[in-house]
Amino acid sequence: MDDKKIKIVTLTLNPVIDTHYQFGKFNIADENKPTSIITNAAGKGINISRALSKFGIKSKAVALLGKQNAEYFLNLLKNDGVDCTYILVEGKVREAISLNTDGIPETRIITDTFTTTEDLLEQAMAHVNSECTSESYIAISGKVPAGISKQAFIKACKNVYGKLI
Repeated sequence: MDDKKIKIVTLTLNPVIDTHYQFGKFNIADENKPTSIITNAAGKGINISRALSKFGIKSKAVALLGKQNAEYFLNLLKNDGVDCTYILVEGKVREAISLNTDGIPETRIITDTFTTTEDLLEQAMAHVNSECTSESYIAISGKVPAGISKQAFIKACKNVYGKLI
């Protein structure tokens, strides 16, 4: 297959805005100043598209995004060079704050996200299929979000137009 014709599409049904605070030492019940702060638009499929972009490999991300913070999420994607088609949903993209301290396991704080439905899954899969040829690779990963049955998810995966990863 000609490399120029390879197309990769990723699907993220449960995106997240990930913020990692790194600390050399963390003191409970005291002020702590992080040594670094890194924020990314994320989710399993988005992470794949971002990694591909860093290696100069084009892909198309398809995602569900909560309206309340979609613009912020999309700006983060743009900064990472990720091309994304999205469906806006009432609510917001979940946020995860990770506290990383030397010698201590990571601690995460996660907010609620928008409500996902099987109708939204069908819309997302229609976007995926519209981006694909029979030679495309489609990466679908991550946890099946609440509101989508495993049966509906399996059926949707079986109906992709391309090579499912």
